[in-house]
Formats: sequence, structure tokens, C-alpha cells
Amino acid sequence: MPTNKKSGPPRWRALGSALGLAIVLSGCEPQGPKALLEGERLLDQGRPDDALRMLELAADKMPREARAWNLLALAHHRRGELPEAALAYNKALVLDHRLSSARFNLGCLYLEQGQTALALNELTAYTMVQRRDLNGWLKLALAHSRLNHVEAAETSFRNALSVSPRDPEALNGLGVIQAGRKKYVESVQYFQAALAENPGYAPALLNQATVTHRHLNQKSTALQKYRQYLALQPPPENAEAVRQIAQALADDLSGATRARLALAATNAPWGGAHSNMISTANVITRTNPISKPSSPVVAIATETKLPPPAPAAPTTNRPALGSAEAVSDRIAKPANPPAPAPVLEPPPPPLVISEVPRDVTVLTPQAIVPPNPAPSPPPVALANPPPSAAPRAPIEATPAPEARRGFLSRLNPFRRGSAPEPPSRPPATTVYANPSPVPASPPPVESPIPSGSYKRYAYRSLPRPQSGDRIKAVELVNKGVIAHQDRRSEEEEEGMYRSALLSDPSSYDALFNLGSLASERGAWTTALDYYERALTIDPESISARYQFAMALRQSEYPVDAARELERILQGHANDPKALLGLGNLHAQRFKQPSIARHYYLRFLEAAPDHPKAPEVRFWLSANP
Repeated sequence: MPTNKKSGPPRWRALGSALGLAIVLSGCEPQGPKALLEGERLLDQGRPDDALRMLELAADKMPREARAWNLLALAHHRRGELPEAALAYNKALVLDHRLSSARFNLGCLYLEQGQTALALNELTAYTMVQRRDLNGWLKLALAHSRLNHVEAAETSFRNALSVSPRDPEALNGLGVIQAGRKKYVESVQYFQAALAENPGYAPALLNQATVTHRHLNQKSTALQKYRQYLALQPPPENAEAVRQIAQALADDLSGATRARLALAATNAPWGGAHSNMISTANVITRTNPISKPSSPVVAIATETKLPPPAPAAPTTNRPALGSAEAVSDRIAKPANPPAPAPVLEPPPPPLVISEVPRDVTVLTPQAIVPPNPAPSPPPVALANPPPSAAPRAPIEATPAPEARRGFLSRLNPFRRGSAPEPPSRPPATTVYANPSPVPASPPPVESPIPSGSYKRYAYRSLPRPQSGDRIKAVELVNKGVIAHQDRRSEEEEEGMYRSALLSDPSSYDALFNLGSLASERGAWTTALDYYERALTIDPESISARYQFAMALRQSEYPVDAARELERILQGHANDPKALLGLGNLHAQRFKQPSIARHYYLRFLEAAPDHPKAPEVRFWLSANP
């Protein structure tokens, strides 16, 4: 169970003093404050079952007291009632978004449930306020590690060491990161430092045993660490699996030792400092000497049987010493010993960062939005994706009107299917495949799109243009794309697209690419014209609608831009570009932070590794 937090001690003592004074002055004991203090006392005594009854009464009598809900959630949390705990933590944060203890506890709960992205949001916000809390940095590092954010996890562990320079969990975490980088010597140094501070710290013991065994071939040290790990009380959950590994390693070491002892007893004079003491006669007359093994002995449970030497020839009438070749000819070649059976060892245990219970029911929490949200800091402006960086869109060399290709497949004029973007002009944003499911989001408080005095775009009722010579248009569009890739003049590229439109007025690709050129030049009115015409040909194109929305935003039509982005979400609810664009509009233009938060949270769920994700998390922490 992670370390949970109650309210900060100074503020809590002040609250207790005020409650005590109120009791004395009134001459009676209010049920709510008394129940709150009693529930806290029972929690401190490790009695969450008894505390729950008191804290339920306190929350009922003081429904606007955030600390009552935090303590009630903590009681549920310690009883293993995670859904109820999540709801109560959220309720506490609705009542007081500055209650950092509830935010930390909620982040720990999400870690237990495996809801790592949600935990990352809460713990990031917590550490921005409580920068000297060791547990906050450790839990944030764990969340980053589970999401494979290696650099961010390392930074969090080092921040933890800045608070407590010899903390075993932080040292162990840095060791795991170094092992992942194949810097095994450095990783072992971190594990040793953790064990110097706490010799019984289980993760560091197991990690050092695993690295020294599997990567540094220090088997004696590994066996020692395995045995120390198995001697821990209470026994670790994976003790049986580790015991099998340790037993196989012990058999390996004992088998090799017996083989070396047998070899030394049979052929003691072999090599080394005493080799010059061997008599010439003994060397010449030995008919079956024992040769030095050419490879290490593999672990065998039984002692290796070596062939006995033949009896020496009589020392009388000793023949003359022959040449080295003659001596070599008279030495019998030893028979190859049978290959030992391989010893199958269990797979190594994974490296451990920390121990968090996982056997809980996973909850998809519903965020709670207060009916009258407290005033929050002004929104932090986020950099918008550049709307002008849209890639060119070549089309197929062979017309296929019955199956239009996707956006990414238009990037290479020479092959059918997907291809990388042109290196000189990358796409505006990254589309993430298989986004994680988005939890149910709270209904926004303000009107999603305001109806204030914003300039509105005059949409046109454009008919779909007639088709023309599509083969010729394909050739011209592809020539324009080649001109773009070869970094030729934009005039040449634009001329190819205009010629394609003359050949086939219904060429979506020519219109889209002309819109991209206009966006790059900042000619937003021209870009709006081309993108709107492209949408009359392919109204389902996400790329054209997104670029149209960005052009509307740059042309000071924010309401219409928001409506276009919402149209994208109607068919593609997890599209990261649309979610981020709507969040930016509501945060920067409409000044609706709760609506912006709604879209930013969905954006983080859909694309947690997006380059803009750190900026969004910072905004969320500043606008809880």
C-alpha cells in the first residue's frame, strides 16, 4: 500500500484548535467536527473500519469540508475499496483544488489500479506544488517508468535524491535505468549504494543478484544476493521462483568446483609455476596423460570421471631423449569426455523498481466538476501546431475513384500506400495509432462554444466541380510534389498544381496542396478558399478539415474553427489534433478553462507521449 497523506500538519492543527474552541464556546460537541477528529484518530491507530463510520458521519454533517472527504477516501483506500476511494478523493479536490494531499492519494490509487496516465497527471500536479516531498517524486518516477519515459523517470529519481540523498528507492530506480541502458557496472553501484543504506531492501537485493548473474557473470556474488533475498521476512511473493534460480546457480558452482578438485588431484603438476619440476623421463614415458580442459566445466551434479594414467615405464635403461616431435608422437591423445547435459535454469526475475499492489479492481474514475468552480489562475498559453506545415498530397498514378487513399498514403508519388513525409516540410502534428480509450469526461460547465461578438466566416454553397482529365491531373500533381521534394521554386510547384486544376477541376490533391502553399505563405484567405473547395470534393477528409480549422483560427474566426474541430470528433472521437486544438481555443480565445481542461484530459488519454503533452500537463496543474 503506498504512503497516503492526510492534510498538512500545521493547517490540520489549526483546524483542530478552531474546532476545539468552537466546542468549548458552544457548550456542546458538534457531531461533524467531533466525528472528523475521532475518524482521524482511528486512522492513526490503524483502524480504518472504525474510522469509516466516523468519517461518513463527518462528511454527511460537513459536506463542504474537503478534508473530511479526503480522510473518508483514505479510510476506503486502506480497506481496499478503491472505487469509493476514488470518488471521495475527487470530491475533496472539487471542494478544494489546492488540497495537495488528496491529489497525491488519488495518484497513488491510480498507480495501484494500473491507470498510469491518470496517475501521472495527478502526481505531476502534486510535485509542482510540493517540490520537497520525497514520496511525491518517487511515485512520479514510478509512473514515468511504467510509461517508459526513461529520461523523465531519471529526472524524478534525481529530484528525490536532492530531497534525500541516500534514499534506497531512488538509488535502486536509477540502477534499473542504468541496467536498461546496458551500463551494468554503474547499475550495480547504485544497487550497492541502496543496500548500504538499507541492507534488507528487497528490490535492490534482487536487482543486484539478477544483474551480476546474467550480465556480469559474477556467480558467487549473485548467489549470495539471491540467498539474502530469500532470507527476508516475510518471504517475498516470488520466493519460489527465485529459489529455483538460486539452486540452479548453486549446482553450477558446486559442480565446477568438484571438477576442478578432481582435475588437480589427478594431474597436479600441470602447467603453472611448478611445470619446470617435471622430469623428462616421466614426460616421455607417460602414455595417457591428462590434458588441460580447453573450456570451462558446465555444472554437473556428479563428479567428473577422468581416465587413470597408465603405469610408468621402468626407469632403468632409460632411452635417450628424442626430439620434440618424437615425444609428441609417443603421447597418446586423450579421449574426449562425454559432453555434460546442459543445466536448464529458470528465467531471471525482472528488475524491480518498487512494490505496488496490483490485485485490485480497476476503476475508470469520473472526474467531478464543481457547479461553481473556484477562481483559477489565468490559462497558460500553449503553442499551437503550425497550421501551415501540411505535407503535399500526390495521388495515384492510376485513377481509382472508388477508393480514395488516406492522407499519409499521398506523400509518395511513386508507390501506392503509405510513405514517409517529405523531409523539408513535416506534417503539423503526429497522429497516434491505436490511442488508449478515453474515460468518460465531465459535462462542461460553460457553453462549449461562446456566442459572443466573434467574427464569423461566410461559408459558401459550392457545387462539386465536374471531373476532367484525371490522368493528366495525376501527372501534373506528381510533378509538383517532385518539385517540392527537390526544393525547387514554389512558383514552379504552384504552377503544376494550377495546371492540374485546369485539367481536372475535381482534383482534391491539387486543391489541398495549393491550400498548403498558401498557409505556408500566411495567405489565410487564399488557404480558406482552397481548403473549402477541397472539402466539397472529399468532406470526410480529416486532414483538409483540420487545416481548414487552423486557417479559420488564424483568420480570426475562432467559433467556426471550433465547430470544424468538433466535426472531426464526431467521427473520430480520439483524434489528438482536434482535441488539442479545441483545448487551445477554449483556454486562449474563449477563456473557458473548465472546457479546456475537458479537452486537454482527453488529449492526454489519446496521446500521452505527444510532444505537447508536457505543456498540457503544466497547464492542467496551473488550472486545477
